[in-house]
Amino acid sequence: MMHGIRGMKQVMAWALLLLFMATALGCAARGHEGRDNAVMAAASAFEEVRDDPVRLRAFLSEFPKGGELHSHLSGAVYAEDFLRWSMEQGLCVSTEPLGLSQPPCGPGTQPAEQALGDAVLYGRMVDFMSNRDFDCTRAMWGHDNFFATFDRFGPASDGNTGKMLAQAMQEAGQGNVLYLELMKSFFPPELKGAARKAGWDGDPDATFERLRHTGVFETIPAVRAQIRAVEQEAARLVAGTSGQGVTVRWLEQCIRVLQPEAVFAQFAYAFALCRDEPHVVGFNLVAPEDNPASMRNYALHMRMIQGLRKHFPETSVTLHAGELRLGLVEPEGLRFHIRQAVEVAGAKRIGHGVDLPFEEDMPGLLAGMREKGVSVEICLSSNDQILGVKGDRHPLQTYASAGIPITLNTDDAGVARIDLTHEYQRAVQEHGFDYAAIVRASRNGLEQSFLPGRSLWKDADSFTPVDGCNGPDGVASQACEAALAGSEKGMLQLKLEKQLRDFAVRASVLVR
Repeated sequence: MMHGIRGMKQVMAWALLLLFMATALGCAARGHEGRDNAVMAAASAFEEVRDDPVRLRAFLSEFPKGGELHSHLSGAVYAEDFLRWSMEQGLCVSTEPLGLSQPPCGPGTQPAEQALGDAVLYGRMVDFMSNRDFDCTRAMWGHDNFFATFDRFGPASDGNTGKMLAQAMQEAGQGNVLYLELMKSFFPPELKGAARKAGWDGDPDATFERLRHTGVFETIPAVRAQIRAVEQEAARLVAGTSGQGVTVRWLEQCIRVLQPEAVFAQFAYAFALCRDEPHVVGFNLVAPEDNPASMRNYALHMRMIQGLRKHFPETSVTLHAGELRLGLVEPEGLRFHIRQAVEVAGAKRIGHGVDLPFEEDMPGLLAGMREKGVSVEICLSSNDQILGVKGDRHPLQTYASAGIPITLNTDDAGVARIDLTHEYQRAVQEHGFDYAAIVRASRNGLEQSFLPGRSLWKDADSFTPVDGCNGPDGVASQACEAALAGSEKGMLQLKLEKQLRDFAVRASVLVR
């Protein structure tokens, strides 16, 4: 179902889609002609607009999207927001070299409110803090500029985590996204000294014990309070807006380019925070995977995570793995990153996974991922801008054909100048997604999340509902709500199914 249905007879396409949707929505064998007709109408409306980029964008903008699982909070914010906050907070702008800094404004700098009144300088700053001027004809330009932007807008992000979260929630709400898992580092200042004190001797158990005796884990209540304060500020800012209904959970991000003792300390703290803070549902590794330190220590990092699992067996892990291409690193570096993330570190999800065709025994790797239930977070625009990998060079269809669940994600929407609707549109236009495929991707955004609780789906491959949600009234029944009561994941999935049903009813109106 992941391939386009252009060229097939329309009646066959509708029949296949109807079978897919009817099962998932819990339709009875008979008596639901109105719902069946709505699904067929939605399929027909999609086919009418799929080759018209303007109308397709409008259609997909209204389409309900379950969740986004691969998004860095700082990279999700647009440069214009950072510049607005810079002016409000009295930050300073220098033109040679271009940059932001904290006040007071010294020689060669001006207050942002004054300097950014110049439209030309304002435009230069937007380009400087994002990939707006992305030039795919210049090798490595997108890669180098992409990662450089984070230091460039750093002064404007300091102290503004609540505002950043509010912006991400509002953008998600406007794009009809129900759920966000956002990457952010919530580490106490004491962690750096604790890492130095504990050191790293190659033994995860012994190092963890030394780290525990530093008392650094006693700071977790303060970090939890910090997270709550950020969430409360964002909730206040989005009240009454499109972002109000968006659910947010966190992935603690660990910086992979630091010294081994610092990386291990971050891993250990992330595991402990996931255990103690319900809103931190997992952790990830960040920073360029092709950085020399990342490449040199990759296998070590996987063993560190493996060693910590015995202390924190319930923690969910997703890892940037395979965000590489031939030529960016030496061939040897392309052969094992995804496999070790899955088999050594026990990652439940893989971020990017672009170097799949270079992995040793690719068919065996895919079979293992399928067996373990590992999914892949696909980031089409990011992979294009950073790696120059797009279209049929991207392994999206290879994963899908192997039965690996995929989700669609922005990675860093503000830096890349995109939104999640844009990624759905790329999936349609570049990878032949049909209506069933975008529904599957939307559902996967919740099914593959780290939200706790019972899933709506007894079988997530066929999207067969659990008992209680498969009767004559399907997900609309009181029995279904009772079956999922107390499940954060299940209740959000139920909300998505109702939105998909309502969307199917009105889809034909969207293309007139």
